[in-house]
Amino acid sequence: MIEKLKSKTIGYWLMSVAILAAIVGIVLFAVYKNRGGEGIPAIFAFAAIGIACQVILFFYDGKFGALFAIAAVVMYALALAFNLSGGVGNITDNVLGIVIYGHPELAVMNYAMAVVFGIGMLLSAVGCFMNRQKEGA
Repeated sequence: MIEKLKSKTIGYWLMSVAILAAIVGIVLFAVYKNRGGEGIPAIFAFAAIGIACQVILFFYDGKFGALFAIAAVVMYALALAFNLSGGVGNITDNVLGIVIYGHPELAVMNYAMAVVFGIGMLLSAVGCFMNRQKEGA
């Protein structure tokens, strides 16, 4: 296990930070839903599948490793997109300063989730273009 960690490069560690961002996003989304926020439950699934794809890369980074890396980026992008689509009413009410579509007090959570899922998506995308394992390891 220690040898496996020593063989990882910066690309792998960027993707590990993306996993942490996705976990934070899942927690934020759970709190958001508990407060009455709009969003589909599939956001949990998208983030969890993205995390699973990146965990697989710890054990397997062979011929199809790039597919798992790309799948994680796509899953985080879907979590981000559906999160924003569910919170558009909150954000609109917050920006306009009136209550018509949603809960303006939840807009801050929408912003936070967008930032967290966006960071996870970008770090995963950057990790796709980098080696995740040292040569010869």
